Amino acid sequence: MRKKKSWVPALLALLIIVFGLVIYTEASAQAPKWLGWLIPSGQDPAASVQVQEAPVPNPIGAQSYPTTSDPISTSYLEIQQVIEKNNTEAITLLAPGLLHISKERQVFSSNSATFANGELIPTFEKIDEWYQLGEGGQVIAYVSITDTGDPATTQTVVYKDKKFTNLTFPNLASTEPEDFFLKTLDFGFADIFSGEKTADLVVSQEGNETKFSITTPIDNIEVNPKGVSYSAIRENYSISNDTGLIRQIGRDYIDLEGNEVQAFTLQILGIERVEAFPEDISAFFE
Repeated sequence: MRKKKSWVPALLALLIIVFGLVIYTEASAQAPKWLGWLIPSGQDPAASVQVQEAPVPNPIGAQSYPTTSDPISTSYLEIQQVIEKNNTEAITLLAPGLLHISKERQVFSSNSATFANGELIPTFEKIDEWYQLGEGGQVIAYVSITDTGDPATTQTVVYKDKKFTNLTFPNLASTEPEDFFLKTLDFGFADIFSGEKTADLVVSQEGNETKFSITTPIDNIEVNPKGVSYSAIRENYSISNDTGLIRQIGRDYIDLEGNEVQAFTLQILGIERVEAFPEDISAFFE
């Protein structure tokens, strides 16, 4: 009788291992927290996040590393180094005073095909932002000019007295006072790359920039306005090795056949402190 039942403990152990693998697979397949971070209609595809603590940075290596969920892997240490460098630059750039940020965005494919008022989103935009900053990154005054090349869709947004006014589409103005903060210059990098340890991460070197790419599957298949289905999203960042400042952001969708469909690119042309606003910008606050 003892010999006939000797297989029972082994069978129980096997069942426990299989059950554990099923639980792990289901947990890994959950949609990423940043999946909702899609291009807002008529706004920049970047979200502000809180400044994070990170190790003192070392020079970024010129290598590409495979996917890993090990939190102390080389790739993830490089991410922390970028966050630290970026935070260091932000301390100076986001101090009380005046700041100018210029960007260019090219939209190729988006889940948001129109502005809130129904206007089609132009494929190219040049964006100039002017900030008057107070303590703690609080914005006192702000002007954003999004030039599409078409006066009908070029937008000017002004923030003063804690209210936003869209001079192009007045119906989009604030109805109640609201605080506005600019606390980071990472354009969502820390939020995306620090949170997903199981996604497909690739780090590579190109000239004086480090490129980070992370691909995350979509549990609920996305369908764009043209009826194309996507199974994954790939976020791409190009970052200066010297400063940790973001140079370019991009997003690609992966269709059901594994083909890449470019969604947009956002190039940061410059981030600079200024002594005074140009006269045409100052006029918005008079």
